[in-house]
Amino acid sequence: FAISERYLAIADKTSGQTASIYILDKSTDTYRTFSMNTPNSITSLNFYTSGGTDYLFFIIPSNLVYYLDLSKADLNGTQTNL
Repeated sequence: FAISERYLAIADKTSGQTASIYILDKSTDTYRTFSMNTPNSITSLNFYTSGGTDYLFFIIPSNLVYYLDLSKADLNGTQTNL
């Protein structure tokens, strides 16, 4: 899980090929869900803010780093080049 001043995020392995992140925006009291097709669990949730935009970074155990742009209506995981 990860906690920031504005957000709370919890990762869950919901089924054999699906992992999800549940995100609470404490400023609007709303929940959002991001799910992805992976046989692995999501780990290492970390919030980051840059230029007034909030991001949630996470790792898939194959050592791939992804992020979510929390300012966007649709949560799409973007793989980084780290």
